[in-house]
Amino acid sequence: MKKLTKLAAALLASAMLLAPLAACSDNKGEGNSPSQSAEPTASLTDAPTKAPHDHDHGHDSDPNKIIIGKVGSIEFTMQDFLNEYEAYAPYAAYVSDLNSTIIARLTEAGVLLNRCDELGIELTAEDELLVQKRSEDSFNALLSQMRVDENVTDPEEIRKAQLEELEAMLGEHGHTVESYKQMMTDDMLKSMRIMKLRERTVEDIVIEDAKVEEFFNAQLENDKALYTESNIAFAENYNSYLGGQALPPLYTPEGMFNVKHLLVQFENCMNVPEEEGVFGSKQNAILNEVRAALQGGISLDDFVSRFVSNADYNSDLVLTPPDPEEVLEFGDSSAGFREHGYLVHESITGNYFEGFGEAACILKYGENWMPAPPPDGSEPAQPPIEKYGIVFYETTDGHRIAEVRTNVFNGGIHFIYINEELESGEAKLDLGNENDPIYAAVAAACRQEKEQEHFQSVFEQWKSGMSIEFNDELIAHYISDHYSVG
Repeated sequence: MKKLTKLAAALLASAMLLAPLAACSDNKGEGNSPSQSAEPTASLTDAPTKAPHDHDHGHDSDPNKIIIGKVGSIEFTMQDFLNEYEAYAPYAAYVSDLNSTIIARLTEAGVLLNRCDELGIELTAEDELLVQKRSEDSFNALLSQMRVDENVTDPEEIRKAQLEELEAMLGEHGHTVESYKQMMTDDMLKSMRIMKLRERTVEDIVIEDAKVEEFFNAQLENDKALYTESNIAFAENYNSYLGGQALPPLYTPEGMFNVKHLLVQFENCMNVPEEEGVFGSKQNAILNEVRAALQGGISLDDFVSRFVSNADYNSDLVLTPPDPEEVLEFGDSSAGFREHGYLVHESITGNYFEGFGEAACILKYGENWMPAPPPDGSEPAQPPIEKYGIVFYETTDGHRIAEVRTNVFNGGIHFIYINEELESGEAKLDLGNENDPIYAAVAAACRQEKEQEHFQSVFEQWKSGMSIEFNDELIAHYISDHYSVG
């Protein structure tokens, strides 16, 4: 009996039925399906293991041929159920009835696909080509996760070894590489059809500016109350906003600022702090070049263009622009961090590598800055400059840069500078101005909320008038015979 490995679980999770999720969320993945709550967080090591087929309940042994249910005219097989089960079983401890939860997801998909059929919603040839490309891109991204012997250097041999590794993993769960790729493609095609259904269903919704203003005022009061009490809450929401996953905060506490940095990682950065961090010849050459430029005189703009946004120098992939050919069509969620940097406040320096936040605060508040005393009321043992060996430089146009070493996993030498200081206080809404980023974001969120309410309502109407049948006993027997959790 084999456990479902963490990677195999992730692969199968990425291929689970996408239609109901895509139908009721925007393109940033924020929403939930009509009857779905957010997934809990759990260790994927508690995934299901396959058990021998001990009993025969009179059904075909091929899950692709076992019909377990029908929603309207859409039939579902045991394989449809298993695709969901193997993705969700690691969370079984958090779900009161996993089988019923999965049946609910399949029901949602069936209701929505039936409605697509009723309205004649189909994909164009261009849509199908786009899906094929996205499917291939996703598969190649998964394939790149397969680790091969480091002595294999030929690209063709590397891909061959990766395919063999992936084939073996998928084979443990009834898939070949080709069947897995086809499953991904089919799910993406269903997802796109349902997105077209959603667009048609909500296209006539109109949001008046009065509603936008009401939404803004309510959100502002919530943000002000929360962020006045918690800088951590502000930081979390602000970082989600930079990643494209949330509204911009409508209230900003005092003392928030963004920093960017050049990071030269230790040669053995993956093994620090168990091992002492060391730099090899390549890293030392970079450090020597950077320090010489700073000591000899360089403007901040030249420093950024020459080192920070240059992947040959900067180990920080968040701040280094990626190769355009490597960015998937789905977008780049780290773009906001590249533009703004990392949010720092003197009360949340613990969010970053030890020494990083302290160096940033000294840049903002001066070399006499000290962190707040420990909770026991005692004074900090040592000034940060001495404790972390922080060194300062000044660019030719008057900007200060701090050099600090972080002796942690993935650490190294950082050259930090302040990129921007956030204006504190309440955000202002320029009602009706599409060029105002606050108005545009709030109007979009307000519209999304109204669309979700409308789509939820019509979904329930479609569902109430549809024939829905699932063989709960057959599903329970099959899962009992073939899987065990632990």
